[in-house]
Amino acid sequence: MKKDFCTRCGRSLGETVDCIKCRRVRRQRSTKWLSLGVLVVVVVGAGLWRVFDIGHSTQSIKTVDQYAVAISNPVVPAQTATPIIEQPASVHQPTAQTTVEPTAIQQPAEQIAKTPMIAEIPVPATSSTPRRANAQLFAPSVDGENVIRLMQLVDPSKDAIHGTWHFQNGALIAEPDEKGRLLLELPYRPPHEYDFRIIFARINNNPGVIAQQCTFAGNPFSWCMSTKRQLGGFDLNSGLFPNNRATGPLPSPLTPGQKYISVVKVRADHADSYLNDSLVRDWQTDYSDMAPPAPKEVWALPNRGTIGLAANGGESIAFYLIQVVEIAGRGTALR
Repeated sequence: MKKDFCTRCGRSLGETVDCIKCRRVRRQRSTKWLSLGVLVVVVVGAGLWRVFDIGHSTQSIKTVDQYAVAISNPVVPAQTATPIIEQPASVHQPTAQTTVEPTAIQQPAEQIAKTPMIAEIPVPATSSTPRRANAQLFAPSVDGENVIRLMQLVDPSKDAIHGTWHFQNGALIAEPDEKGRLLLELPYRPPHEYDFRIIFARINNNPGVIAQQCTFAGNPFSWCMSTKRQLGGFDLNSGLFPNNRATGPLPSPLTPGQKYISVVKVRADHADSYLNDSLVRDWQTDYSDMAPPAPKEVWALPNRGTIGLAANGGESIAFYLIQVVEIAGRGTALR
């Protein structure tokens, strides 16, 4: 092979380090081999990466294909045959939707009196006195010999004490006097134990108190419902309603134009009160702690041992049902 000689030192080109020209040639050769080495490393690395990437891609394709096959051919578990139950024809027939109109806050007495009456209350013929906090007060019923319909006995011209009372479309309408009072004596003396039930609706929105005048063994007491404070309770000798321990919240506000059912259950050792089938007060008593309606000259009933209806604050009320269920003993009608 032909050798190149340095024209400066006369030796082989790049052989000596003393010659400037030879050193420059040596650097050029080193750079050339370094570049070549880098190129070889890059080429080899690229080849290896390509081989690895192809293998990985092949494996990924295989995995994806497996999943695709699994999805396209799912394994469905065996299902147990379910018997077909034939439905009555009425189930498949469409039913018409009923639109419920909201009740107006204030309705005149004529409109309230025209609304359908709630079904009469069932009364089992029994002399026992079980205490039931969830009595079915709204279930349909038929009259028994122990159910007394007091509206058939009422004569407003004889029984009204305060306010104007009159019948209108089957309802007993009560409008207050100039002092905002209502009081009606029912011509009936209840037995020792009984249920005193009314269905009523407020006609106006005057805040006041609606009361059922009750009695036990000839001793009068009152069940009161405040339409302003939404409380219910009994009058006690220790404090009149609502400032005593026999007072509690009503389960729902007494909204004008809506019907409510109020029940007072008078028993020998307790008096319970309900509003719309919800227990309001369960008062243990022998009735010695019960206070008579006060003031006596305003709220007392003329005849001892009778029951009645009362209100103050300018309340106008429509009564749709006034009923006594005789539990123990028999009551006495005064006419």
